[in-house]
Amino acid sequence: MIPAKENQGFTEFIPNLIHEMPGINELHPEEAARWLFLDRFISIDKLSKILGVNPEAFHNDSIQKDLKIFMDRIFSTPRVSKLIRKGAIAKLQMLFSSSVLLFRNSYLADNNEAHQPCNIANLRDRFPAYFYAPRESPNWYEKEPFYTEDICIPRWVLVELNFLNCILINSQQAKYLYSKRKTFPLNSVKQKSVIEEIYDRITIQEILGEELLDSNCNVLTSTRYRKNSKTIFHVYVVQKESKIGFQRSHKKPTFRKKRPYWPGFFPSVEF
Repeated sequence: MIPAKENQGFTEFIPNLIHEMPGINELHPEEAARWLFLDRFISIDKLSKILGVNPEAFHNDSIQKDLKIFMDRIFSTPRVSKLIRKGAIAKLQMLFSSSVLLFRNSYLADNNEAHQPCNIANLRDRFPAYFYAPRESPNWYEKEPFYTEDICIPRWVLVELNFLNCILINSQQAKYLYSKRKTFPLNSVKQKSVIEEIYDRITIQEILGEELLDSNCNVLTSTRYRKNSKTIFHVYVVQKESKIGFQRSHKKPTFRKKRPYWPGFFPSVEF
């Protein structure tokens, strides 16, 4: 028998496969999230420490209400609701074993504890170890609008840790196959922007203490920009030796044997 432990004031036991799960409707939304995602639920308390933001600065009632709505929508999806009716907690946890539930916040604190917008430039200042050292002349991406573009809408998201391989199919087809496999509504499966991709990578690794996102992927993002009046460039993310890099192309990157990076993206589910 695993010894009983406190679970941040919500339940007597850490969620596991030994103790019977109570009825979903009886649980606080954070406790329900812990039962489903275990240690891959990133709570507001954990997130606030990483971002350097006082937990009281979050609109807690609103955030908890949004989390309740998010969890209810997950529970109402066909595959999940079927497993809930059967009481199959182990299968539920396996279904989401490659997923992390986190909150994307619109601001973070700098070294002086002052709030500032959550964008790539400010994430780079707060978490320099994740980026290559600044150069004497600015990198190409530092001159583009997306470098200082903020996360627009604070929200709860379900982040997939395995990328959707797009070597033979496009991103729309990949999203369709993923949503069908998970029985999520197609419009809830998103291809992330470059700032969302960077935010997710850093917060997940900071809190879970391990580099979970696959580093052999040219991550296609939804971020686009025009280099001139005719050509639209796509921005994608690569990770080498735990450093985040940015590349651009007017077409999807291809797989090369000498450079084995698969074209794909890490979807997020946003209800």
